[in-house]
Amino acid sequence: MEKGESYIYDIGKMKFIVKPVYKDKGETIWDILLKLMLAELGLE
Repeated sequence: MEKGESYIYDIGKMKFIVKPVYKDKGETIWDILLKLMLAELGLE
């Protein structure tokens, strides 16, 4: 497993472990997390 930063988010009974991959252009970690949460709720 690669070394690096990761973030753990507990939302209800679910746990998200997010490891950011940085690019010159792309979505922020917050945009990705929001999309994951909306998809889980069926709102996306």
